[in-house]
Amino acid sequence: MNSRQAILDKVKAAVGVLSERSALPSEDEVAALTSRLRPGADDADSLVACFAERLQAVGGVLLRGTAELEAYLAEHGATRGYLDPAVAELMGPSNLSANSTYERAEVDAMQFGVTRATMGIAETGTIVLTDRDTPNRLAALAPWVHVAALRESEIVRDVRQAMAAFDDDPSIVFVTGPSKTADIEGILIEGVHGPGKQACLLLEG
Repeated sequence: MNSRQAILDKVKAAVGVLSERSALPSEDEVAALTSRLRPGADDADSLVACFAERLQAVGGVLLRGTAELEAYLAEHGATRGYLDPAVAELMGPSNLSANSTYERAEVDAMQFGVTRATMGIAETGTIVLTDRDTPNRLAALAPWVHVAALRESEIVRDVRQAMAAFDDDPSIVFVTGPSKTADIEGILIEGVHGPGKQACLLLEG
């Protein structure tokens, strides 16, 4: 018997221990498991509060207004970066100095990216990026500090509601806190596959 066959035999033996397998949960059971908001908490204030709580729990930061955004970037020494023109228009006047274009050749020099996001999910503190609203995806995934801008009205209750709202956008990214992995020796490392600092700039309206 070769090593490959020995490994396969061990896998089969381990899997074969279960004589009976549990049935897949029904759609209603999945809904009950995934809906962790308080019953009836669908008003805007409750959604924002839950989103803020879950965002913080996964290592993200909620920012309100340009002053908090500027202070956050200064705190992390992020002085050079990109500001999506669509976000700049929503923000209004600010003292933030940033490029309105993000060139691939300058990727190593850009310390932050402020981009538009499509949706926030209160259940998990997740930020959703789509090609429609975040066409410059590199600016959201390459800098060490990423700030996603959302309107309060763009926060939905849970993953199921988010999925139901998706159209035929060819690329959708779920961002739940800073990029992280524990693949190596079970040690959690942030910023390996994307930003090491993740914030959400919440805009009114």
